[in-house]
Amino acid sequence: MTAPDAMPDPLDRLYDEVDELLLAENISPRDRAGVERVALHAVGDYQTKAGRGVHYPLAHPEVTVAEIVSDVCDYGVLGWVFRQPGVEDITIRGARIRYFQHGRWKAPTLPTTERRNRHVIMQLIADAGVPLDQEHPVVDRVQILDGAGRLAAAIPPVAAVLDATIRLYVVRAVSMDDLVEWDMLSQPAAELLSLDLRARGAVIISGETGAGKTTVMSGLLSRVDVSMRPLLVEDYREIDFHHDLGGSFQIKPGPVDDRPERSIAGLLRFMLGLRPDLVAVGEVRGREAWDLTGAAGVGAGFIATLHGPDAERALERLARLSRGHADRPEPEAIRETFSDLLHFVVHCERGVSVEGKYLHQVTEVRAVVPPVDASRGFTSDLIFERPDGLGTPMRWTKLEPPAPIVDRLERLLPTGVHLRDVLGGARL
Repeated sequence: MTAPDAMPDPLDRLYDEVDELLLAENISPRDRAGVERVALHAVGDYQTKAGRGVHYPLAHPEVTVAEIVSDVCDYGVLGWVFRQPGVEDITIRGARIRYFQHGRWKAPTLPTTERRNRHVIMQLIADAGVPLDQEHPVVDRVQILDGAGRLAAAIPPVAAVLDATIRLYVVRAVSMDDLVEWDMLSQPAAELLSLDLRARGAVIISGETGAGKTTVMSGLLSRVDVSMRPLLVEDYREIDFHHDLGGSFQIKPGPVDDRPERSIAGLLRFMLGLRPDLVAVGEVRGREAWDLTGAAGVGAGFIATLHGPDAERALERLARLSRGHADRPEPEAIRETFSDLLHFVVHCERGVSVEGKYLHQVTEVRAVVPPVDASRGFTSDLIFERPDGLGTPMRWTKLEPPAPIVDRLERLLPTGVHLRDVLGGARL
């Protein structure tokens, strides 16, 4: 009898054969009966070879068949994670899986291996027609699970081991009252921003990944007046948006080309022709930044999210992205234009409380003011802040927005009520 090969995981030895048989017979992972038939054949063949002394036999072949079917049809341990409620972010590094649920990072108790995790990742991106191999060792922003999430992954030689991140889209139906109840925003700040949207103002929501930008946008959109026509565009659907006169759009997956449905910029230009009162962009990260200024040309306001470590640098990023537009606007012109159009920057941050719970809160609301010198950057005034940091109360700084914004918002207030009253806590 020949010495058996080292075998850390019998499934690793079987996956290649199962993959080849599934491909040869054109069996879809959705065909559970077909996958089970192939797994039974592969495991039977494996046991036959074990009987001839090629390697050790499987102690429980029926369990191995079930695990293969689970990995192929249900995405294995990752499939179990996908099915847990409230999971938004998943990280995979080698055999390790971690997922973010209800404000905490957790680990599944089910066992897995790097090979099995990689097999599932390959399945997920295969549905999108994207390769992940030695010639293409990195994939980024691949839509998976029929648009329910996106994936980025790297394999050797670029990464030491399989390294992947999955973002699951939790469609949010969030109200402004929710934001206040969760202490993401104070009541006066919520009233100020709601007024600005009614006035067709312009708001940028900044923050790093996972800081709560989309949640805040969802809450703000819930306050759009019933007489207005708001239109929303997203890369991936994350906001549960319902409005009698509104509409929502999502880009069509595939290579970016000249068709409007292939990019945020294309859909944004399309939306501006639909007579909106308010344009909302789920995330600005390209030339569509400058297209936001087109909202003013049709008499609309806008609201958008933007990655940035703080409000000031988010504004500068907005300017840098705008320079990539085909119109090639000059930096000073970009800053002057956005300073004239933008009313507020709402900055979100995330962190950990003393109890170990993750927090997502608005830490600043800044009013954009005309710059003294546009060549030196944007200028803004701090209206609301959390002076003692995350987890502490949001306070009004006693400053007001610029006079033109105040005048515009006070037209919407009841007689005798001033914006200072709202900033100080008066309920509308």
